[in-house]
Amino acid sequence: MSFVVSTANSLVSVSAYFAQGEHTSMSSLTKSPLNNPYVRLLMIIFSVGVAFGSNFHSSLLKNTQSSNSKEQITVNKISSVTLIDYERLREGMNLTDVRVILGSYGIEQKQVGKNVTVAWQNSDGSNITVIFYNGILQSKSQIGLK
Repeated sequence: MSFVVSTANSLVSVSAYFAQGEHTSMSSLTKSPLNNPYVRLLMIIFSVGVAFGSNFHSSLLKNTQSSNSKEQITVNKISSVTLIDYERLREGMNLTDVRVILGSYGIEQKQVGKNVTVAWQNSDGSNITVIFYNGILQSKSQIGLK
């Protein structure tokens, strides 16, 4: 195989260059980089890093979600609403004040426009239900409180 390369004033035969042995063989140019042990080592390190990194992120999310769930369950178990709490609630109070009195956020049952119904339930089934309009207590009801 002979290639001719034109330079400013002379012609250089590429085949003569290859014949001198000062070249990279064609077989090494077509070799796969996967055969290089350093490339393989880098690929393994990268793969392990990605695998550990994604598992680490997943475990962080699981731990965060489970700790949030535990906190929320703890708050709901510790906070029990009573008849005294119910009687302290007054029309015109805002949602934040009601939450402070009842000791937890409650569970939003329904929202229609600016009306929001929030309930606080004890483990025995007794509960308080409050309807807010635009964040202000409009009405309240209770079932089975002591």
